[in-house]
Amino acid sequence: MIQDSLAHIHKTCDEIFCTFEELVHQNRWDEAETTFADFRTQTLAHLDFEEQVLFPAFEQASGIPREQGPTGVMIAEHKQIRDYIEAIGEALEQRQSERCLDLGDTLMITIGQHNMKEEHILYPMCDEHLDADILKQS
Repeated sequence: MIQDSLAHIHKTCDEIFCTFEELVHQNRWDEAETTFADFRTQTLAHLDFEEQVLFPAFEQASGIPREQGPTGVMIAEHKQIRDYIEAIGEALEQRQSERCLDLGDTLMITIGQHNMKEEHILYPMCDEHLDADILKQS
C-alpha cells in the first residue's frame, strides 16, 4: 500500500531528525552535520518523489486538479519544509545550537501536521486511485 510505505518514510525521517537534535544538544557538530545531511537527502528525495511522480499520477487518475485538491496544499507545505531545512542548514554551519533547535521545533510541528494530512487524507486517496507499483519510481 502507498499509505504504509510512505508513512514508513515519514517515520524514518522523523527518527533521523530526532538523532540530529540530540547531537546538537550535545554539541557534537560533526556528527550533527552528517545526520542532518542524511535527513535532508531523504526528506528532499521524498518530497521530490511526491511532486514529480505521485501527485501528478494521482491528479490524472482522480481527475482532481492541483488547484482544487489536496496536492496543491501539500506542495505549498513542501515549500515551507524546504525553507526550514535550508534555515536549519545555515544555523548548523554557524554552530548556532539554539537557532537549530528552535527552527527544528518549528519544522517538526510543520512536518507532523503535514504528515498527518498526507497519511490520513491524501495517501488513502492515492491507494484508491493508484497501483502501489508507482512506488518503484522513487
